[in-house]
Formats: sequence, C-alpha cells, structure tokens
Amino acid sequence: MANFFESIFNRGMNVNVYANAVDKPISFEELSFEQLESLYVTLPDARIIEDFIGDNIAKIEVKVLNSRDNEAKNTPLNQLIDEVNLNQSWREFIKEAFVSYGLTGNMFIHRMSETGYLYNLSTSNTSINLAKDKTLPEYLNYIGSYTQSLGGRDYNLLSDTIFHLKTASLLSENGLWSLGTSPYQSGTKNIKTLNATYSSRVSTIADRGALGFITNESELPDADESRLVQDALETYGTKEDQKKFIVTTQKLKYNQMAMGVSELKYLENLNHDFKSLCQLRGLDPLIFSSEGSTYANQAEARKASLQNVIIPLTDKFYSKFNEWIRPFYNGLRLVPNYESLPEYGNIDTTLSTKLINEVNAGLITKQQASEILYPDLEYIEPQPQPQPIEEDDNI
Repeated sequence: MANFFESIFNRGMNVNVYANAVDKPISFEELSFEQLESLYVTLPDARIIEDFIGDNIAKIEVKVLNSRDNEAKNTPLNQLIDEVNLNQSWREFIKEAFVSYGLTGNMFIHRMSETGYLYNLSTSNTSINLAKDKTLPEYLNYIGSYTQSLGGRDYNLLSDTIFHLKTASLLSENGLWSLGTSPYQSGTKNIKTLNATYSSRVSTIADRGALGFITNESELPDADESRLVQDALETYGTKEDQKKFIVTTQKLKYNQMAMGVSELKYLENLNHDFKSLCQLRGLDPLIFSSEGSTYANQAEARKASLQNVIIPLTDKFYSKFNEWIRPFYNGLRLVPNYESLPEYGNIDTTLSTKLINEVNAGLITKQQASEILYPDLEYIEPQPQPQPIEEDDNI
C-alpha cells in the first residue's frame, strides 16, 4: 500500500477525452481516476465515508409513476427494479454507482440494448469521445460516443446507451468540461498524511526497538545473572512486545528510548485528516464519532446529512436518470420514497430550507417559522440566563 500512495504524488494524470489524440493533452499533478477508485480498497477513511453515503441512498425505496403521476405496477420499469442485471440487486447497483460517483466525480451507467440490463462502468476504463466542430467554441461541442477499454480491447458505445452523472468542474480546455472533478482531489494532502500516519503507527508499534534499560543495582553486577535476565525477557510479552528491553551489567540511569503512541499524537492527526475528508463530502464528522458525543448529537448529525447530502444527491440522480430512461419506458419514471428512511420523519425539506432562508434574511421570525413547520407544538422563546449578582462591599 505504501508504494501505491508514494506513486500518487510522483506522476501526473493525463486526460484526453477526444477520439483522436490532441497534440498536448492537459496534465496536472493529481490523482488519476484509477487511483481514486483504488482509495475505496486502500484507505479506510474513504471507504467509511462512501459506504455511509452509498448505503443511505441505496436503501431509499423507489416507486414507479406514470405520466398521470399515478403509481404503476407490473411494468417493464418495475421489472428493471426487480432485476437490474444478472449479478446485482437494485440496492447493490445503486450503492456501487454512488461509490464511483463519490470517489471520481463521475458515474457511468451502460444500458444493454438487447436486454435493458444496467451496468456500472469504471471511470478509469471509460473515455469520452467529443464530436468536434471547429467552427464552434470548444465548450459548445457535444459528446458523440464513449469508449470502454477492457481486457486490451476497446468497445465503442453510443452516447444514448450511457447515463453520465458528473460533479461540477472548472476545467474547460481539451474537453475536460465533460468530466466531473472528484472531491478527493482537494484532499490529496490529507490522503497523503493519512497514509503516512497509518504507516508510522504500525512502524512505531512493531519496529520501535528497545523501550528502555533495566539496570543491575548491585555494586558488583554479575554478568551471567544479567544474561539470564536478558534471555528470560525474550519471551516476555507477545509478538511485537518481546525483546523490547535491554539488560546491562553497567550502572545506568533509566533512559526512555521510544515515545509512546499517545505522545506522538497519531490519533489527533488521523482525526484531523478524517474530518477534512468528511467536510469535503458535506458530512459532519460527528456522525462517525465515538468519543465526546451523545446519541442525540449523532442523531442530529445524521439527520442533517440526510437533508444536506443524501436527499440532494438522490434528487439529482433520479431527476437526470428519469430523463435518460423516459424514451425506453414510455414516459414512466422512478420516484424516491424518502419516508422509507427512519430519520426522515415528517420534515418537509423543501419548506424547511425556504423558511431557514427567510429567517436568515429577516423576513420572518424563528417563532413564525416554527409555527409553520410544527403547527401542533408550542414555541417557547429561549430565555436569557440569569446573571450572578455581584456583592456590594458597602452593604
């Protein structure tokens, strides 16, 4: 794993999304798509974050609606939910799609024309072929087709068989406007220090050498007795803790030779970088905290992640996904049922967002917002805390 992370910062990423190679493809010192995908299996912090987002989106139930907004059953789209492909359930498929999207900033879904099955494509194996029109500015060009490279072969895929969801990107040259930017690109320093910290912890615990000296306090130390003590200490402790003490026949003061794990502040460094990655994904690190937090605080953090991350991502996905599948299923569409989430409760997220903005703008008071959201509850205005009475020396 160390070699993998060392290579991240020693080579650039060449991105060329054109069908025909351009003279000078853009190159920048960042993680390649292959390296971003590998974070899921090499960096536990990235996996914890992406599993949380992917699992929560995947467990949201969906229903099929027709053009009259009535729920439809026993339709080809219902059958797709029941059997998205030969290898995965709908939940497994959706989670995999969002893990790829979270890591790389891109989601590629391929629809098999013959069967209608859906498959997630690896971002690192998929290239975009732009239909270049030299008379137009580059950003007005469009995607003509996609190419998937597997097993040394290239497969050309028509653009209407590919669903592509991407994050925002400010890179416009050489067709990079057509690719999303991974949020982890902004955390490359955190990723590097996380890996260094993990490696250092292992090295400190397993290879830190002698921990200190054990000294014979007699005026005339016996070398044979000291050797017997040293031999006995070779079996003291377990595994890495063995052979961590030195017995000498000299009169010495005790000297500590290795700092403890707590003294090296490894946990503080790990927490800092993990929190940074959480914030890049819009999550409150408190969701994953096991120290210094209460159940109520964690529950509120999870609820906030639902409103600020999970629901917006789900809405973005199904909104664009429905536009893509509409021609294949005669206008049928998928609608997420957020009430299937236990944390969702009865909060109208659209209304609550609107009210928060109005409170911040001074258009309404907090009491008015509370009465709209919770008409059955009595609003209690927070009371100022009583100030301590200062004693008067003259009384």
